[in-house]
Amino acid sequence: MTSVRKQTLDEILRILRKEIAWDVERGDTCQPIDPDAIVFRKISGERDINAGRSMERLPGIFVSCPGTEPVPEESGENAHDEYRWMFLCQICDSDKYGPDDNIGTYWLWQEKLCRKLHFKCLDNIDAFRSFSTARSVNVVDERYWVKEEMFKAGVVIMVRVWMTRISDDTRL
Repeated sequence: MTSVRKQTLDEILRILRKEIAWDVERGDTCQPIDPDAIVFRKISGERDINAGRSMERLPGIFVSCPGTEPVPEESGENAHDEYRWMFLCQICDSDKYGPDDNIGTYWLWQEKLCRKLHFKCLDNIDAFRSFSTARSVNVVDERYWVKEEMFKAGVVIMVRVWMTRISDDTRL
């Protein structure tokens, strides 16, 4: 049986790859995002070992699990507990130092991602209930832009999942 967290990741990737058209805003020169360029990474930061060569296709969206995940004290009850998992979706493209090149498209992609996953009940997850919210991350990673000539911004998705409690001797 697959973990509920992995099912959640798979559902987010499915939505990004199959339910959103990653078209380009009129007048911008970048390319649309191919569904194969939407990938999961275990880490969200740069990988210096790969400096000078990109392992991912650009433009692309890199999904990772950043930071800490809060567990509010009021999130449990006798039968169910709420788990909050965060997923960072980074929109990356090579824009060759243009100060505002393709910004209409990048913001369009960011808005599409937010609108698709904000206040959404997720399907295909073995949990009592699952619900996502999304918020934009509007801080461009300037070191990444200067070093790699790539734009990076994105969306943080918070997924709240309610699962039943089990004892240590119960098999999942």
